[in-house]
Amino acid sequence: MENDILTIDGTTYPVNIVSLTETSDFQDKYSEQTENFDLKRELGGIFFNYELQLGEIQNQTTALALYEKLHEFTEFHTVTLPHNDGLQTFQAYITGVGRPLKSRINETNKWGGYTITFTAKSPQITS
Repeated sequence: MENDILTIDGTTYPVNIVSLTETSDFQDKYSEQTENFDLKRELGGIFFNYELQLGEIQNQTTALALYEKLHEFTEFHTVTLPHNDGLQTFQAYITGVGRPLKSRINETNKWGGYTITFTAKSPQITS
């Protein structure tokens, strides 16, 4: 869908979200297996992490601005993405960015859309 919502650090980028995969990662405060192999654990929190695939960005100003934002040398970003029936804003770090080269004509590179992985800084659900 054109002009989907992707906001990073307060800037909204008009993009086409091709695919958005949300994973719920359950992290333990501790876990221990007893001598009889019974598992004891205490859940610490649930993290929502996202893999986002974007379609090709036609507007070159937007494409360059997003490229620069995704490659900022910073530890964390404030990200807003679709979640359930609305949006979720959370602190995340970028663990990967990929984009395919579509063509090279007259020394001009044409890039396809991005695949971006956002990993939550802290759990969105705790006890």
